[in-house]
Amino acid sequence: TTACSRLDLTDVCFDTAALRSQGRIQAIHAVSDGLLADLERYLRESRPLLISPEHKTDAFFLNVRGHRLSTQAVRAILRRYVPRS
Repeated sequence: TTACSRLDLTDVCFDTAALRSQGRIQAIHAVSDGLLADLERYLRESRPLLISPEHKTDAFFLNVRGHRLSTQAVRAILRRYVPRS
């Protein structure tokens, strides 16, 4: 969840289907075709609606005010949409 909230636009490479996570340890992850398509769609359709003209940010995921999505918000989204096993 922290890695998602720290994700910047430059951390996703669509050409190589790779994602760089930042934290105590920096890592490169392979991204599936399905996830890559979802991320591209988010950037094309949703993120432009969230960008705040007065607050420019490189954050990948934004809240409704156009700011970086917090770790707590990511956790809340996961609780709501990811089925528990």
